[in-house]
Amino acid sequence: MKSYFFAACLLSLSQSAFSQILSDQGLSPLEKKIAGQKLNGIYKATNTLYCSQKSIQQKIGFGLYSENAQVADPLHHKKNLLIKDLNQDLYTSLSQAYQYLLSQNDQTAKQNHLCVGYYNYAELNAQSYLHGYIFVDPSVLFTMRDLPNRSMLSSDMTFLHELAHQFQYWHGNAFNHDKTVKRLELAADCTGAALLYLVKQRQWGDATMKISEQGLRAATERVGDFNFHHKSHHGTPQERMFATDKGISWAKQQVQLQKNWKLELTSKSILSYCENMVKVNFK
Repeated sequence: MKSYFFAACLLSLSQSAFSQILSDQGLSPLEKKIAGQKLNGIYKATNTLYCSQKSIQQKIGFGLYSENAQVADPLHHKKNLLIKDLNQDLYTSLSQAYQYLLSQNDQTAKQNHLCVGYYNYAELNAQSYLHGYIFVDPSVLFTMRDLPNRSMLSSDMTFLHELAHQFQYWHGNAFNHDKTVKRLELAADCTGAALLYLVKQRQWGDATMKISEQGLRAATERVGDFNFHHKSHHGTPQERMFATDKGISWAKQQVQLQKNWKLELTSKSILSYCENMVKVNFK
């Protein structure tokens, strides 16, 4: 399946666009879009064919892990973990979410592509960048795997939270004038949880999702904070679980509605619900 998708991507490019990509002109995904290069989907940031290493270094820095790099997981006493293996989980999680959006005829998703990977922030951190990058420090993944209420979706929740920030770049920041990023982050919690539920419910069904839901809440609870007066305040653990629950509940309703109505659940519609939910519940 992956080989077919890769070949399809190559065939969809004009010869001139293909040569531009190969030459690495230092363009980010956003700049490629502006330049008229028609790409969509998720690509590993280490894939030099689609993700300019020059752009990453200029705009973000030199911390991107190579595929052959090795990292240690001190929480679980594991050494020599290959970034290549970790990258595959990140890539698969985000690709499945992106393919879901494309299946819903999401016109904005059709016009954007993202480069994703693991980055050495030297701290517990994951970031989504305007230029079309999602980077995660490996310590985030190890921390999610150590949560007492984790499930197989805890790490995915972190990844899709960052994807939700891309939606906010695409469609605009509804909370641009807030004193903290709290409401922006809660909307991303809700959006990421809703999209993750929609993607996995389609694959697994209701019974398995019911068992795995707690892992979504555990992931957002873990990164709550009480820095109420700091610009970077993301919301308390309870507030972040509340936003996650709202996203899950809404997604469940949409799954039922789709059985009788043709609903297209796009990045815009999911984000819009979550933004309105946040506006109602958090002043």
